Amino acid sequence: MKNGIRGAGLTTCPFLVDQSPKNPPSIGDKSAITRACFVGLCAVALLAAGCGEGGSTKAPPKPGERKISANEIRAQIDNALQPVYALVEQASADSNVPPETSADVKTKLEDLKKKYATEDAYKQGIDGVIKKLEDQLRIVRERQNGVIALYLCGIIRFFDPDNSRVVRYEKWGETVKNRPRVTIRGWYEPRDTPTKIIYTFIEVYTPEDGQTHHLEVREGEEFLGLKYVRMIGDKRGILFEYMKTEDRFEVFSKSWLRRL
Repeated sequence: MKNGIRGAGLTTCPFLVDQSPKNPPSIGDKSAITRACFVGLCAVALLAAGCGEGGSTKAPPKPGERKISANEIRAQIDNALQPVYALVEQASADSNVPPETSADVKTKLEDLKKKYATEDAYKQGIDGVIKKLEDQLRIVRERQNGVIALYLCGIIRFFDPDNSRVVRYEKWGETVKNRPRVTIRGWYEPRDTPTKIIYTFIEVYTPEDGQTHHLEVREGEEFLGLKYVRMIGDKRGILFEYMKTEDRFEVFSKSWLRRL
């Protein structure tokens, strides 16, 4: 073998000097060469360790910097969702989502997702948020509000696009969102009838065609896909049935609501 160092596998080191027999390295030179190669290999290893996927380098955390927790991420998202939770709490069958509320919440959620999506605790944080939103879905389902149900489904899919638990609520919401919306305008009770009859003056908006209808109806009648099931209390409101889904919902007169 002409070169002992070559046999040791050091020929790729860029710091090697001429190792021909005419100028054999001294013991001191060998030590220097070994140290140089070791330093070079360490540098390469450190660079490789710092490289992320795609060759990008992730900046190391600052000294003393604390990672954000899942609870903290959830608290910030919950805070952004407070207008939505308030909307659900006050929801009736015909409540809508105010455009300004929708726009404000959308901006805040997008900013939070952009800020925390790469954090280790993000997935755990949004799991708690999604669970709470699914609870809100059940509430608006009980209150027969398809519009808010679809809105909540959209927020859940913003965090979890593949969520399969909201599918049935989406299907139900798509059907119910076109249910006619009723406003009670007044009551009329004729005095010259052998049996007690109370007529209700109502305004009905049909979302499918954007029309508003003014009707006079009484208990048991069917109209525009709705059935007047019964009067609630003493002219407080009406229990209706949406015949397409057989869901029932209550509508109260504004005069009664003002007393609450």
